[in-house]
Parts: sequence; C-alpha cells; structure tokens
Amino acid sequence: MNLLIDSTRNKISLNDVDITDSVKEISIKAEDKKTTFVVLAIPTENVDMK
Repeated sequence: MNLLIDSTRNKISLNDVDITDSVKEISIKAEDKKTTFVVLAIPTENVDMK
C-alpha cells in the first residue's frame, strides 16, 4: 500500500488514486524514531468496498 501526502499540492493519494476529497482527518503519531503511524478518517459512504 502506497500512501502519498503531497503538502505542496494539498493532495492525498492511496495506491496512485486521489482520495483528497474523501479524507476527513489525518492524524500522524510517532511512537519512536523508527515507526510512524498515519491514520486517515474516511467516511464509509465515500468508500467503494471491494
């Protein structure tokens, strides 16, 4: 899974699919210097469940 957060263009892509309009909130938590957790809040009505 490839998550790209482009702060220059204000775009968020997941596996080369633009999900900018679907993301409600982004939370980035660093537990230590080696691990970073990125949590995206996406409303389920905007998700195509396959």
